[in-house]
Amino acid sequence: MISGTSGADKTVRLEAEYETAAGGTLSLEFDGPPSDAQPLKDFLEPQFRAAQETHLTCVYTVSWNQGFPLAGDEPEKLSARLTRFATGAAFVEAEAEAEAK
Repeated sequence: MISGTSGADKTVRLEAEYETAAGGTLSLEFDGPPSDAQPLKDFLEPQFRAAQETHLTCVYTVSWNQGFPLAGDEPEKLSARLTRFATGAAFVEAEAEAEAK
């Protein structure tokens, strides 16, 4: 999903917590490129399925140094791609900066 977004810098911030059926707990934070987060995702998926309690916050930041194309349906297509893989609640927020002259 994020990796298919071309022409942009991408980062991800993960905050994950879970408690096992036997009472063990894990809490972790990660900041970095999405490719570095893939092993964490692979680890957390089965742990979350087996856990009694879980919490996950995942924030992707995508920055277009040359600007994001607003023509046509590009914003809607990006929003659809970003929310398609979310379970639970997903929120897409955009911020714009004025072009420096």
